[in-house]
Amino acid sequence: PRSTQSRSSAASDVYKRQADSHLKKLSIYFSRRGHEVHLITWNFMGVDTHILDGVDGVTVHYLGGNNPKFNKWFFPLTTPKIIKILREIQPDILHTLYLLPYSVHGVLCGFHPHIAAAWGSDVLVAPQKNPIFKHMVKLVLAKADRINSVSPLVSTSCIRLGADASKIFIAPIGVDTKLFTPSVDGDVVRRQLRWEKNPIIICTRNFEGIYNIDILINAMPYILEKKPDVRLILLGSGSLEDRFKQMVKKFGLVSAVKFTGYVPNEQVPKYLAASDVYVSPTLSDGLSVSNLEAMACGVFPIITDIPVAKYIITHGVNGFIAPTDSPKKLAELIVEALDDDKLREKAAEINRRMVEEKYDLNVLTAQLEEEYRKLASKVC
Repeated sequence: PRSTQSRSSAASDVYKRQADSHLKKLSIYFSRRGHEVHLITWNFMGVDTHILDGVDGVTVHYLGGNNPKFNKWFFPLTTPKIIKILREIQPDILHTLYLLPYSVHGVLCGFHPHIAAAWGSDVLVAPQKNPIFKHMVKLVLAKADRINSVSPLVSTSCIRLGADASKIFIAPIGVDTKLFTPSVDGDVVRRQLRWEKNPIIICTRNFEGIYNIDILINAMPYILEKKPDVRLILLGSGSLEDRFKQMVKKFGLVSAVKFTGYVPNEQVPKYLAASDVYVSPTLSDGLSVSNLEAMACGVFPIITDIPVAKYIITHGVNGFIAPTDSPKKLAELIVEALDDDKLREKAAEINRRMVEEKYDLNVLTAQLEEEYRKLASKVC
């Protein structure tokens, strides 16, 4: 770096809870370490980038526009604005979080050194669905100086799309293990919901098609046949929220299902602590921090049978792996988990240890900082 205080710039506005929590944690970590941090972002989809306003060492640059959701894809309009900001702040590193479209902007800006972060669906789903997206991803993977992958699965997908394996480093989105801990008291949530004695299932995935929440709602009637006192917390928001609420009403599940809406990351642990089983029914994932947060809190995880599952779950040992298309089978696994206290207790021990050893936020962020230093030193 040019000085002991390096400057980094990040561009992203992913889904609300993930963007809020991850960008906030990264920005605060680096600012406290003496780095100058600049966040270039659109403010849309409810993403609260104002959480960083007033944080020492962090400057937020809003790109604005009447339709940010459209403007982020309209490169001729937006990229020149980013170039102007980069010329003004002269960062040591540009780190774009999520390949589509943020890393594309990074490539079009022509700034180096540039780290492009691949988080999951940007390489696992989008290139297969759309040839234009595939072309964009391949362009980013070819032009970026380094590629920040969140898991071995994502790394393999990047290589298949033409990335040079030597440019890839794995830095998952870490978990704040002091915030997400089994010692959190969940009783306050149970009392608020008046579910003090009920077995509780929780899902913290957003209400978008890729997360396959339908299958969990469809599983609830089967679960209630076996265990009528079971309750479900759906913690999140998204474009399919009204549809899911209609499903719950249609199935007569209103008294058994709670939609919390958006919950700040700092408040999520108490909901997890109130729960017995965590379900992630997604159709695709890179390495979900939502799964890791639940595991850190000691909640028994059931995740769907997608490639990344094998990296964190051994079926029947520290969780269950469920099919993506069978509500009845998912229900059977949930009931089995609720009936087996010893299995849940043993899984909680294994999962807490795994998160502490492999996915602790401070450890992973320190490793990312070292990647920044190495890359910045090459251009000094």
